[in-house]
Amino acid sequence: MFDNIIFRQLFDAASSTYTYVVGDPQSLHAVIIDTVFEQHFRDRALVEELGLQLQAGLDTHCHAGMRSGQATVILRYGGLPRVANLHGGMLLWQQMGLPVQRSTGRLPNREISQRQTS
Repeated sequence: MFDNIIFRQLFDAASSTYTYVVGDPQSLHAVIIDTVFEQHFRDRALVEELGLQLQAGLDTHCHAGMRSGQATVILRYGGLPRVANLHGGMLLWQQMGLPVQRSTGRLPNREISQRQTS
């Protein structure tokens, strides 16, 4: 199932976080997951190097809204016309009484996080 995707895992040592670029080799559509503001030039260069067309950005862990705000800037710079930001992040979401599901941040299948497929 995962043999036919473009997958890159990038690490930012300063924040100890991973960013993922996932693309479809047929349509060349891609998403970027968990962007790090200081690495947006690196991430955009990789998307272009792989010949991908960025379709969406996903932020899977936005605590107070700062990262999603940064991701919004990166994605708009990358040419995505429709970008949304949840001001206040998950803290505000929870304060409003909306459902929040806590996570360890680990992928259920560790194998995919270790692979570099192209």
